Amino acid sequence: MNTNESHENNSIINSMIARIEQIERMLEEMTKVTKDSKSEIKYLNVRDASRFLGMSRSNLYILMRDGKISYTLIGRQRRIMKADIINYIKKNYNQEKKSIL
Repeated sequence: MNTNESHENNSIINSMIARIEQIERMLEEMTKVTKDSKSEIKYLNVRDASRFLGMSRSNLYILMRDGKISYTLIGRQRRIMKADIINYIKKNYNQEKKSIL
């Protein structure tokens, strides 16, 4: 291997190391953002929760009354954690069966 090839290989290796370091910094930033968003608890009011579920507010009140969806009171207003709504959806999901027609 001559000096020119050695210099070229070192240049390639250095550029690869720089790129790997850049990718590592980007991954650290993405991990930080992901951790921050997971720790944030999202609450929805009844109107937004009913829209999210695609049902009327009356039906949502019935689900809360029956204990199927948890909620908390802030003053006189009910707030529902988005995670609780998603858990309700997962528990009550029925995959539509294909028609025989």
